[in-house]
Formats: sequence, structure tokens, C-alpha cells
Amino acid sequence: MYKNKTAEIIYDQMLRTTCKEVSQASLRVMDSIQGEKVCNQMLGLAAALICMLHQYGLNHIDVLGIADNMVYSGENNNMKPDFKAIQSFMKNEWEI
Repeated sequence: MYKNKTAEIIYDQMLRTTCKEVSQASLRVMDSIQGEKVCNQMLGLAAALICMLHQYGLNHIDVLGIADNMVYSGENNNMKPDFKAIQSFMKNEWEI
């Protein structure tokens, strides 16, 4: 599937991690960029993802697909509570 062993290992690890661990990492990232302008938050996250994808030889479709399945794999394909908490954090703390 992937051209290098590192990408295969990371892909396998992504399939095995938990929603809880991912949501906690996501919350730490969101907390760290809280004070930035929205345009810089969005592009900064996207640029960091692109750099990581290139560094490890991963495909953005695979990575975003796994992430989307984690976020929206709740009942009736609704957002899982851990990620709803992140949205609530953004709404309340960021005053969006």
C-alpha cells in the first residue's frame, strides 16, 4: 500500500489508536492556537498536516478519512462526544 515502512507503521498505528487519545491531542493543538487569527489557525493546521504527510509519506485521503471516521462515528453518524467537547471549547473559550 505505502512505499516505505515508516508510512505503513504509522498508518497501522492510526488504525489502532483510540478516539479518546486523538480527541485529547486535538484539544491540545486547538488550545495552543487559540490566540491566533482564524485565517492563521486554519492555514497553520493545514500546513502542519501537509508537512507531516510529506515527512512520513502518508496520503492525505487516508489520514483525513480515518480522522473523519473517528469524529463522526457516533450514533447515527453524529459527532462523538469527545469532539463535541472540542467544538464547545472553541465556541465558549474562543468566543466564536
